[in-house]
Amino acid sequence: MFYDGPSPPPGIFDQFLTIPHTSADISTRSFLLLVQSAPANVTAGTRGGFHAVSFLECSPEILDAISNETTFWGTRLAFAGINVTYNVEPFLETIYTHNPSPTAFPFYRTPRTMPLLFEYLWTLPTSDLIAHTAMRQSAEHLTRVAVEAGQAVAQAPLYPNYALFGTPIERNYGSNRPRLRSIKARVDPDNVMGLVGGWKL
Repeated sequence: MFYDGPSPPPGIFDQFLTIPHTSADISTRSFLLLVQSAPANVTAGTRGGFHAVSFLECSPEILDAISNETTFWGTRLAFAGINVTYNVEPFLETIYTHNPSPTAFPFYRTPRTMPLLFEYLWTLPTSDLIAHTAMRQSAEHLTRVAVEAGQAVAQAPLYPNYALFGTPIERNYGSNRPRLRSIKARVDPDNVMGLVGGWKL
């Protein structure tokens, strides 16, 4: 949480501060100190992966399902030394209205979707397949929960920086792929960027 002003209105964060937590680092500080306080090196020396699910709303039902996934996979994968984290990113309805120009992502802006990022961390290469399989199963389950709750997200855009490798590229760029391929052909005719990792158009 960050309030961009000299002093927040009284009680503005009270509901957040009553949420049970295992650690807390709350103080008045500059934005620079806030950024520097992030545990940026906590994953040093580990293997890991991201994956994502898109939601239209973070309803109590969805939040309960996410909480259950954390418990389920955290317990089930403990034998392989896999740490699981699920991060809800609630976006305002207006998140994609500030820029009228075409963008690669998302391939549609209404209804707006919001990502759930989950990150699994582990140490041993022998846990790679276990973690990747669990991440895919978790994404499928949470998507199914959202669809059954009435959210039309089965083919919703997935943020490319979060989506696990092997995700169909249509989920990242959708109907924008032909335009992106045309741009790529113009600015990178020798396919230099094809020599590196990442999504291939």
